[in-house]
Amino acid sequence: MARQQVDDPRDEPTVRDRLIAGARDVLQGAGIADLTVRKVATAAGRSTMCVYTKFGNRRGMVEAVYESVLDDLVAEITPPAGSRPDALVEGWALALRDWSMRYPEPYRLVFDYPLGQFEVSDDVRIAAIDRVVAVPAEQIGAERAHRVWATCHGLLALERAYGARKPAWSGSPSLLAYYRSTLRDLLEDR
Repeated sequence: MARQQVDDPRDEPTVRDRLIAGARDVLQGAGIADLTVRKVATAAGRSTMCVYTKFGNRRGMVEAVYESVLDDLVAEITPPAGSRPDALVEGWALALRDWSMRYPEPYRLVFDYPLGQFEVSDDVRIAAIDRVVAVPAEQIGAERAHRVWATCHGLLALERAYGARKPAWSGSPSLLAYYRSTLRDLLEDR
């Protein structure tokens, strides 16, 4: 007689995990403005009391979602072990762009949205930038990596603002091409 496989209850997402997943669904689908306790609880199939029990308040919930989003971003932009150093920084920048285009609202939460509206300290954002910049900093140093980060972030802001329209000033066939050429120019400028 074949044994029936029983799922290990430890493999089930915790209530906290479900709430974070619900918050991320709200964030990606409806946007930052809808990141409320009630909407997150509904998206997670839980009561608002669960949010308060697990996170204390909306600020605690947003901080947990922020960290979850940041962990995913850092995992995605960190190159695999053994990557060529010369390709690492460009790969990091292109992965950052790709992630920001696929997840615009989470990107805005981590890097653009005024965190004070959630009573979250700006120190959280500074720590996030430092984590993201740490990836290329190993190859090109912290100061240069911050310059590359600032340029990439600015270019991403332009790309989000222009959308599909090609700006006349870019001189490139697309904003992606402009992003790549600007990045190459910056990396070649020692």
